[in-house]
Amino acid sequence: MAIVTLLPRLDSGTVKALTDQYLKEGIPDDFISNDTVKYASSGGSRITDHTLRSIRNSVLAVCTKYGFPNGFSKSDRGYLESELAAVFSKAFSGSTADALRNDCWAFIATVLLPDVVSWRFSGIKRERFEGGIRNAFQRIYMRSISLDRGPSHDDRWGLIRDLSEDALVQITERPSIGANPVIARNVAEGWLRAIKLYGSNSMESRMRNAIIKLRINNVMQLFPFLSSEEQKKIVDNVFKS
Repeated sequence: MAIVTLLPRLDSGTVKALTDQYLKEGIPDDFISNDTVKYASSGGSRITDHTLRSIRNSVLAVCTKYGFPNGFSKSDRGYLESELAAVFSKAFSGSTADALRNDCWAFIATVLLPDVVSWRFSGIKRERFEGGIRNAFQRIYMRSISLDRGPSHDDRWGLIRDLSEDALVQITERPSIGANPVIARNVAEGWLRAIKLYGSNSMESRMRNAIIKLRINNVMQLFPFLSSEEQKKIVDNVFKS
């Protein structure tokens, strides 16, 4: 049986204290262990500082390609996040339960990679450090779960790269869709087909209407029992108008 890797946890009070400190004193440019972190009391082996530093280095290697620590171009968002999705998916494959916890991502953003968060979002915005759907990295990891095309696909993380931010939010922040990777991927692939047919100008409203149609008609409950062609046909139909 594989040993579960436990990730550090950081409570919201400490996130506030540290971000306040960063506002006054600046953000450290290296990983510094923090005595206030906590771990699950049992059930696995604690991740080592060496492994945490390795994760940090992998993230920095990606971010440096896109301008870190200098300016960040929003046009690079999809490329950056698709590459970070690959890093996080690999790094936390042995920490499935902890990698879904808000307080673990609070640690990653606030202690392990605060300089990257500040660079990516142009300053210290507390919601990007706190755990949850606004966390700088947790949002990418959740997208990697919902939109992973699989290790055998030659463009595994392409959905994260190619979808607009609005489309990603519509898919991954709605539990009825984002929590089911089969549905999430189908809607994402449908969005890519739709933008080629209808152009980008109408896609925000078209996406919202498509989501409403899927939910109202209870089609999503049927997806596990449909063939891939049937799934594709349903999704293409809801994007038509």
